[in-house]
Amino acid sequence: MIRKVARRRIATRGGPRHVNENPGISAIGGNGDHLCPGPYSSPVWVNSVRGTRVLVPLEPRKRAMPDKILIVDDEQTIRELLAELLSIEGYEVLLASNGREAIQLAARKAPHLVILDANMPEMDGIQTTWELRSQHETCWVPIIMVTAFAETRTEALHAGVDDFVTKPFDVSNLLARVRALLKVRHVEDEVKRALAYSQELREILSSAS
Repeated sequence: MIRKVARRRIATRGGPRHVNENPGISAIGGNGDHLCPGPYSSPVWVNSVRGTRVLVPLEPRKRAMPDKILIVDDEQTIRELLAELLSIEGYEVLLASNGREAIQLAARKAPHLVILDANMPEMDGIQTTWELRSQHETCWVPIIMVTAFAETRTEALHAGVDDFVTKPFDVSNLLARVRALLKVRHVEDEVKRALAYSQELREILSSAS
């Protein structure tokens, strides 16, 4: 159960944020309050970009060798929010605002996982996936696609996407998929990776329930 905390101010990027003592819970990509789950010793709710509220720990997780996650989204608000959430979880975050930028950045920085928006100008998520899969450096990098349209999935799977989250998406659901895919990212057989990923995801979700 999330403990109530006293009202306080936290200095963060973009100015001070105010703790909300009575938060609600919903999902990123919609309206309302947004929950960043995790085994936090002292969670606090704070105002984030454009009125979004995010639960953050007082101290971010620290990883000896942080995995690099590339976030690709043309909406700055979503990029910044996901970057904050993943940074809190201890990941190193790379940001790209479109598919072409993502391909160039991935070739230089070799991310361990990509979170990719489906609908972007210049090059959409499916085209970006095809291009990432055609490059030696990124042909096996796990890709999670964020989409608001169920009909996008068949085409995206054909391009090589590993999994999906649908807008508005639940943060705990996304983080579970990130953790599971990172655990199996070294598996370079599509069928074996899919089976291993399914097993890892079930275990993570069951342990969280």
